[in-house]
Amino acid sequence: TNPAHGPGWIAAARVEEAAGKILQARKIIQEGCETCPDNEDVWLEAARLHPVEVGKSILATAVRRLPTSVKIFLRAADLETNDAAKKAVLRKALESNPTSVTLWKAAIELEDADDARVLLSVAVERVPHSVEMWLALARLETYENARKVLNQARR
Repeated sequence: TNPAHGPGWIAAARVEEAAGKILQARKIIQEGCETCPDNEDVWLEAARLHPVEVGKSILATAVRRLPTSVKIFLRAADLETNDAAKKAVLRKALESNPTSVTLWKAAIELEDADDARVLLSVAVERVPHSVEMWLALARLETYENARKVLNQARR
C-alpha cells in the first residue's frame, strides 16, 4: 500500500518466494530497489534472492547508493569466494567507513599476524575509543611493545 516502505517490498517478495515463484519475487524486489534506493534491507534481500554473481552486482550498485552501509559491505565480502577479493571489498568499505569497528574486525580476521598488527595500528588511530582493538594490538606485540601500546591506549 505504501510504495516507499521497504519492508513491504521485502514481504511481497518473500510471499512470492514462499509460493515458489522465485522469478516473480526477484522482479518485485528489483522494483523495491528502484522505489526505495536508500533502504539497505531491500538491497540485501535482492542480493539474497539472486544467484551469487548477480547478487554481487546488486550489492555493488547498493554500495554506490549507500557508501556508509556496513551491512551491505559485509554481505558483499561474504559473497566473495577468495580472501583476496574479500580483503579488497573490506578495504573499500574502510575507506568509506573508517570508524566502523565491525569492518575493522572483519578485515583484521582475514590477515596473518604481521598484517593484522599493521591493520590494528591503523585501526586504533581511527577508532581510539575501541578497547577491544587496543587489546588485540597489545596481544600481537612483544611484551615490551605491548606495555607501550597499553600505555598509549590509556592516554
